[in-house]
Amino acid sequence: LAFAPSDPELRYLAAHAEGGAFEASPREPAQALTLAALAFEVGDLVGAAAILDRGMALWPGERMFYPSRVNVALKAGDMETARRVLGSWRERFPQDAEAARLARGLGVE
Repeated sequence: LAFAPSDPELRYLAAHAEGGAFEASPREPAQALTLAALAFEVGDLVGAAAILDRGMALWPGERMFYPSRVNVALKAGDMETARRVLGSWRERFPQDAEAARLARGLGVE
């Protein structure tokens, strides 16, 4: 697989295909979300979670990381992380209707 070194999506796919580690260094929130979605699509829940966690650390005010990270945790069967991230989401965005609906659905109030 030939790829441009500056293309993070192709770098991720090459690392994933080779079974190697991929260190996400997104330059903006949209890039982190795209990389996480790609990892999720190829079944790499650990990679998707790591990319989202990195994005949340870099841009904690970016709302879209939270539902994505909760979704990855739920898909992985990790209720503890889903609840923790949901709690952070609701703290940071207390009026968020999606977070409130999800909290009710998970029995977290």
